Amino acid sequence: MNQPVVFGSSESVEMERLRLAKESENIVREDAIYREQLLALQQKLARASLSALPADQVPIGILNDFRGFLSENAGNIDRSTEYYKLLTETLNDLIPKNPYSKDLTITEPNVVRAEEKLQRLFAFPEDEGISRNIMAQIAAVRGGVFETDQRRNELRTEFQTLEKRKKDLAWNISVASQPSLLTGGSSAGSKSIPVYQEELRQVDERLQELKLEGQGLTPTIQKATRELQFQQFIIELAFQQRYIHSLIAAGFFRLYSRNVTLSPEAYPKQPLDGGGNVGSPGNAATPGAGGGESSLVPVFNSVPALETFLMNRIADTAKSRSAIDNMLKAGQLSAAENLVRELVLTAKYQPELHTIPHPERQRILGFTDRIRHLSDSLNSRNYGEVRRIAEEIESISTDPGMVDIKAFAEEHPKKALQLVRQAEVAMKLGDQKTMRSLMEAAASRAPLDPEVTAAMRKLEEEIIEGGELRSELNRLLEAEDYQEIHRRRSDFARFSGSGADPETSQGLEKMLEKEASIQETLKKCDEFEARSSYPDVWISLSELSPELARDERIKERRNATERRCEAFAAAYRNAKEQDEAGNSPMALAWYLTALADSPSATTKLRPRVEELGRQIAKD
Repeated sequence: MNQPVVFGSSESVEMERLRLAKESENIVREDAIYREQLLALQQKLARASLSALPADQVPIGILNDFRGFLSENAGNIDRSTEYYKLLTETLNDLIPKNPYSKDLTITEPNVVRAEEKLQRLFAFPEDEGISRNIMAQIAAVRGGVFETDQRRNELRTEFQTLEKRKKDLAWNISVASQPSLLTGGSSAGSKSIPVYQEELRQVDERLQELKLEGQGLTPTIQKATRELQFQQFIIELAFQQRYIHSLIAAGFFRLYSRNVTLSPEAYPKQPLDGGGNVGSPGNAATPGAGGGESSLVPVFNSVPALETFLMNRIADTAKSRSAIDNMLKAGQLSAAENLVRELVLTAKYQPELHTIPHPERQRILGFTDRIRHLSDSLNSRNYGEVRRIAEEIESISTDPGMVDIKAFAEEHPKKALQLVRQAEVAMKLGDQKTMRSLMEAAASRAPLDPEVTAAMRKLEEEIIEGGELRSELNRLLEAEDYQEIHRRRSDFARFSGSGADPETSQGLEKMLEKEASIQETLKKCDEFEARSSYPDVWISLSELSPELARDERIKERRNATERRCEAFAAAYRNAKEQDEAGNSPMALAWYLTALADSPSATTKLRPRVEELGRQIAKD
């Protein structure tokens, strides 16, 4: 980029024009290939980390939940570890054979100890009151047919009061409807009939409500209702991905209910989202909108079947945690991130997820941040940053490979520099349209590369400087100041052989050739003068073309030399005049006189003397 572009001939100019035309045709095709390569790399990064996807392509809530999980501070993680330790101990006391059991010899549950530990879970914020609700459900089912006499008495008293009021209202309506004894028309109390009728309607509605509530207080209906509510609560916990809580609740239900049948009415009519709220089936099955297809709970006919499902989910998360630990040890951060993100979607309240140590979360978070920054840098064509981040990712992770990404970042700044070079050629050729097209392509390919930016800035300065230089050159050409043009030939080199302005190019070449001839003549004269061969100097200067002979340096040198060999110059001048007039004998005589005055001029004059001698002898 630091060397000027010079075209030596019109043929080379035409070849450059043809090459540039082909280069311009390739710009669109190469840009399409470039975008395909960029898309492929972005897809690779998206497979490595969800953070590489644009915000509008990431399912709602997933990325925020995932980053929030990774960013949790170390103190909360330590507290969560203690909480989940107590939670799993509660499960072991209640259901000895579960995925967390370590002592397989224990087969009988310790219900008292399980309930005591369940109460200790109240104090942890992570529990969110779930254990308290489990205890309330246990109390409701365990109470069986509890006394309802007080409520029954309350209902009976209110029922009797309303029945009496109903009779009074019927009497009032009957009296108000009788005609007046004095006038025979309506009685004065007839206007109150609508009020009595509305009150009577309200009394009837309340009596019906009391009858229904009284029927609901029968022991059989009350027990079934409470068991159904407990089952619904168990299913809700499973839908919320609180698998351990759901399993604990199911264990207590079997102990106190002895009813292993799971009612279809325990399932909500619409699927629940990740927070336990009822949502549309479409949302519930869409990752991010409801927790994903895998978070939905199948319909089971019995509580043991549901328990088996929950234990399998717990076992699966335990396997996932083991895999995550192995991936982190091997530096497979991309695979670990994907598996952690899957657990955030499908098991977001499992201890395997929440007991991942803070340093390991930070490793994954640092990886996702680098992938996101790498994706952003690729999109913005910041290749220096791409190379830097790619090397960082290689230093902390064994996946994904960064070789193709680094090669991409190495290739395209070079291609952009090549486009700038071609734009310079187009500028020299005067093809402004192609020049701008090539510069735009270079800027689009590597807008943030410092070397490309510097090259484009230099070219833009050359464009401005070229306009000023062209004006200066035209002034010197008009003045025929070939000496100054030759002195500044490196400045004007860009216009030599340029097809942009053939007239300027030809004038420049003519002036350079003229000055080169003069300098060559003066150099030869210096060599003759060093041997004191002044006649040779004088002859060389006298035989120049009239255009060169007008140069002041030539005239001054010729006059100075003539003073050193006056006799020779006079004889030689007379010889030339006679020779041109065709007077061979006189010309020969003067040539011989000149040789007699300056024998050193023999080399110059001998060929002509011998030729004239032959002509005279022949005549």
